[in-house]
Amino acid sequence: MSAVLICWEDRYHDGLHRLLETEVRRSTRAGAHPQVSMADASSFGNLGFERFVREEWPMARQPGWNIAGAVTKIDHLVCVADADRAAECCRAAGSAPSAGQDSATWVRNAETEWTKQLRDAAPVAPDRVHGRFLRWSLESALLALFDEPAALGWMARPDGAALGGFLSRCGPDPRTLTPPSSFTDHFHDPQRCLRDLVAATNINSKVLSLSSAGRTFALEAAGGDDRARSRVLDRVPDLRAVASLIIGLG
Repeated sequence: MSAVLICWEDRYHDGLHRLLETEVRRSTRAGAHPQVSMADASSFGNLGFERFVREEWPMARQPGWNIAGAVTKIDHLVCVADADRAAECCRAAGSAPSAGQDSATWVRNAETEWTKQLRDAAPVAPDRVHGRFLRWSLESALLALFDEPAALGWMARPDGAALGGFLSRCGPDPRTLTPPSSFTDHFHDPQRCLRDLVAATNINSKVLSLSSAGRTFALEAAGGDDRARSRVLDRVPDLRAVASLIIGLG
């Protein structure tokens, strides 16, 4: 069994990590792939990844290393940064395409360059360090739950008519997007969209606090519900790509 450490940009990443962990476990439980042990940590900001690679990664490679409850030798490190400020992490990323345009090629190219940059900073086992971007931030996963009662219930269930009216006024209406992955291409500012959603419905405004337990509860609820988890992964395809990477590292 391989041990993979996920280093998230966001300090309050617990719900997102558990959603991802649930997907990996569900996929590996079927027996088609080796099981993977996952641990998590934070870079405490998008400028902290190279420091983490230089200082923490060598220790994580030692037997008995302990972080976030993991007492083991870590086999692979996957750094996950928000793509809304990718150029601050990866100097070669450049500007993202405008909202509404296909950003998949841009983000894959940025990940390739960022992985090279992180590996250059790694004192040990550079080939086991991987850089991935999440379009556009943790809030993208929350926003992707706009029509999922399993998760919205944790945030105070919104009035159905108010929610429907709000969604119909979005440009475009997210309910009409095909394929679902185009959700990411259209909604580049999930924090603003969440603020607008709160203003238009009775969702508890505390979900907008970075330290709010509401965010963790919502994403945990989505992780435990097959339909909700699938919708998040479909609408935020970078999360599915990270899950696939981790499964492949098993």
